Amino acid sequence: MAVAVATPGCGDHGHRPASTSANATVYFLTDRGTAPLGVRRSIRRSSPFARQSLEALLEGPTEAERDAGITSAIPKGATLRSFSIAPSLSRTSGTATVDLGDMPSVDETGAVNVARVVTQVARTLIGLSGIERVRLRVDGQPWGFTSMHPPNRALDQLWDYRALLGLYGICEGTPGAETPPRDCFSALP
Repeated sequence: MAVAVATPGCGDHGHRPASTSANATVYFLTDRGTAPLGVRRSIRRSSPFARQSLEALLEGPTEAERDAGITSAIPKGATLRSFSIAPSLSRTSGTATVDLGDMPSVDETGAVNVARVVTQVARTLIGLSGIERVRLRVDGQPWGFTSMHPPNRALDQLWDYRALLGLYGICEGTPGAETPPRDCFSALP
């Protein structure tokens, strides 16, 4: 037996089919890449909802958004190789592992762009499908900041909001120059 429920103020008192889409926030960059900006997207409703949000992020800003100065540090053509969510011991939160393909190496990217990419991915996923932390990989290998100790590999970092707080005022300048940094980024306000 089907029951139709009217929502006060909706103006439609009949039965309506369940929506096959939902709104999600994906994070791009604004102010010449110095800060993240959440942009709403209507995406297919399926499980895990976070995967569809990540796919919307990889599609990049729309033409209208690009015209408004919204960009992405994730290169056009980057692909999602795999996505998984492992629950924590409490089973109320989990860790998402994102493995991307067609991305530059960490050495080619630079610290500021690493911070941008990590922020875009983590802020898009945290809070969806029970995700509290994100691990980013490229072609199956850890991708992020490089260890200062030999063998100087990318760290296998878990990114949550607390870790993103540490990405405040990340800047790159011209080596050996006494000029102000030319490229800066902050992950959270």
